[in-house]
Amino acid sequence: MRVLLILLFLFGTLSQARAATDWALVHTRTMEAMDLLYNLDFVAAEKKCNEVIGLAPGDPRGHFFKAMTYYYKMSFKGGSKNDTAFWAFVYHADKVKQVCERLLDQNEQDTKAMFYLGGTIGFKGLAYVGRGETMKAIWDGKKGYDLLADAVAIDPTNMDAKMGLGMFQYMISQAPSALQPAIKLAGMSGDRWGGLRMLEEAAAKGTYAKSEARRWLSSFYLDEDLPKRAIVHLRIVKEAFPNNWYVLQQFADVTCFQLFDAKAAEDAYKLMATMDVKTGDDAYVRWVANTRLGYLSTARERYEEAISYYTTAYNVTSSSDRKNESASNLGLAYELMGDRRVATMWYQKAGASPMAQKNLARAWTAEDIVTNKIAWAYSIGLYSRVAFLADSARNHGMIPAIPKYAQVLYQQGVACSELSRYSDADQCFRDILGIQGTDPWVPPAKALEFEDYPSEVTLRKRIAREKSALDRNGK
Repeated sequence: MRVLLILLFLFGTLSQARAATDWALVHTRTMEAMDLLYNLDFVAAEKKCNEVIGLAPGDPRGHFFKAMTYYYKMSFKGGSKNDTAFWAFVYHADKVKQVCERLLDQNEQDTKAMFYLGGTIGFKGLAYVGRGETMKAIWDGKKGYDLLADAVAIDPTNMDAKMGLGMFQYMISQAPSALQPAIKLAGMSGDRWGGLRMLEEAAAKGTYAKSEARRWLSSFYLDEDLPKRAIVHLRIVKEAFPNNWYVLQQFADVTCFQLFDAKAAEDAYKLMATMDVKTGDDAYVRWVANTRLGYLSTARERYEEAISYYTTAYNVTSSSDRKNESASNLGLAYELMGDRRVATMWYQKAGASPMAQKNLARAWTAEDIVTNKIAWAYSIGLYSRVAFLADSARNHGMIPAIPKYAQVLYQQGVACSELSRYSDADQCFRDILGIQGTDPWVPPAKALEFEDYPSEVTLRKRIAREKSALDRNGK
């Protein structure tokens, strides 16, 4: 009788403990943990996840985002490998697995448990791909794929699960052809646009996966050569998490080099140069910011300003590779400014850098300087400057002597087109088509029959998109 009373007392106590869980507080603390995570404050995020686990140890949320803290540590570490974070992620991912499997044992249609378990398996697969273990990721990923597909089938309103499934479907559709047989054998199928649609739904309506969906959408749209769509999501994430230097850099790079808004990019890089960095990557972030600001100044032909930024970049980093790159950039800036003596000194400091060695070995000509000025201005969409430099070079009979004749003509043609000088643009492109010889840059721009050249995938996507637009307009 006494034993029965004790058991009843314990059962009642446990029931009260379960009933006493403040789920609203669990949600609030989870959102706070995510805010810290996406602001790349990993120490504070992990502490907040521990609070969530303390409030609800049998719920997957705290365990999942604690694992994601280590996934982010591993992924956003200034470009360096982080084995410690990888193995910590694997350890905490196993904790998520244990919690979710207990919940699924109690209710095999628990779509939230399916999401957290499927998502964990998916991110674990991405981590393995990053370490070169692609086949392991494929075979392990099958279970995650099925869990997420089942969760969406059972509950189509589970937008977080749609984020995970959308990621799977898009990535599978874009996997290299060499991997497709293994993916098919594993029983998975991709859906390029269906995956993107699911991610868009999750970005608009998700609970915990909203920001993650936006982050992946921005990456996928860049892969699709759709920077205007990517920047929408990058801007939202950047504004929601102002201390995330990684997203800020992506936003600035896309704004600068693909959307050609140099002013907005410059503001973002300047913010990067002074922002509070909580990941221990201060030197890397400062180096990137000052290097990009130097690029912008070089493109604008503000060489003294560029030299100031490149010098800061050179001094802030301890990485020999980054020092060499900064030294090479300094040499180029001095070269374009007309100071070959100081340029040579910096090229020598750049060590074995191929670009520095090439610049060191050759005597720069007026044609070299014009070529570089045109290329730099073109790189950030300063089309008026490109057209002016190219027109001036043509008028002085310089373009035929320039080694990269076809590229200069192409850049001039694009600039003229952007400036609505269509007859001039037409003449530039016709001149390119008439070039004879072995210039390796020309053939891919002339026909689709060529393969294995830089930016081939991007060019083919652009051509397909333009042909589709022509077909629609023709109808």
